Amino acid sequence: MQYYILEQDLDDPDAAAIGEIPDFLNVDDWYSGKKLPSPPSPLMLRLYHKSGDSRGDIMGGIVTLFSDELAALLRKFGIDSFQSFPVEIEDPISKEVEEGYNIVNILGLIKCVDIDSSQITSGPMGGILRLESFNIDTRKSHGFSMFRLYEQPTLIIIDESIKQFLFSSDMVGLKITKTQDYDGW
Repeated sequence: MQYYILEQDLDDPDAAAIGEIPDFLNVDDWYSGKKLPSPPSPLMLRLYHKSGDSRGDIMGGIVTLFSDELAALLRKFGIDSFQSFPVEIEDPISKEVEEGYNIVNILGLIKCVDIDSSQITSGPMGGILRLESFNIDTRKSHGFSMFRLYEQPTLIIIDESIKQFLFSSDMVGLKITKTQDYDGW
């Protein structure tokens, strides 16, 4: 089975990104793959000060946001391996506030990189320093269609069925890359 990385398309020079979250949110929790309690609502996040005006259906930065439409679309497709909580996004310069996005917590942190068939830069202690072109060991992915990768928790991994579903939708600002084509950045 082919797997892909789902992320914000940063080839758009006008893309927006989250630059600041409230102090009470621990960034590491959002990459843990574990179910989280609901944060206080409304949850105010701040855009990175150099963000442009383009708004795709996925927004990255410190944490990952899905648009209301993307979250609903994935649920319609039967994907329930994520939590989403509505946020308000403040522009740090204009102070305008936007809605229509959710901070997302992808459930499932799975150790499933096929080390022998992947390009990996090892650290001085033998662990993975940088993950580059890689393959997923399907025996270890436990049939999950969407999950975070233990070896690099900032990555969202999706399977072929989700990729095809997203390609047939009207979602914008998504970048879907084969894991073998990943360059580590």
